[in-house]
Amino acid sequence: MFTHEILPQFTSSNLPIIVINTNGLVIVDDEKIPADMGVIYNGEGVRNNLSDPFNHYNGKIGIEFRGSSSQQFPKNLMQLRQEIPQVKT
Repeated sequence: MFTHEILPQFTSSNLPIIVINTNGLVIVDDEKIPADMGVIYNGEGVRNNLSDPFNHYNGKIGIEFRGSSSQQFPKNLMQLRQEIPQVKT
């Protein structure tokens, strides 16, 4: 089994990069927690770097674990919901 100590430092990818910041909150399975999410995608054939600005999404989301039986495995399913700000009229 791989651990984070032996994996190389992640800095770039040919695939879009999704960054989720829970601002110190723990992701749980009973209700979504608020978080910030950014997507880096520089286009087809262009390398995406973790240091690039968020250019395809930069906003609030709700996130939670999904699937009761699958949570025993190392890679858990998650559900994301884009948080749409309420406009006051």
